[in-house]
Amino acid sequence: MAILSANQTFSKAIPAANDNQATSLVSTITKSKASMVIHVANANQVMMVLYL
Repeated sequence: MAILSANQTFSKAIPAANDNQATSLVSTITKSKASMVIHVANANQVMMVLYL
């Protein structure tokens, strides 16, 4: 469920200009099974992911 929420957050928070990067990040997070996305800063490409 955390991964689905992360995907929704990225799709809303990251501008279309960064769409390719966003997709890559979501893919990476999904593959590594990150437990929680903590913060998306400035709606740019800066974010912190907590791996539990």
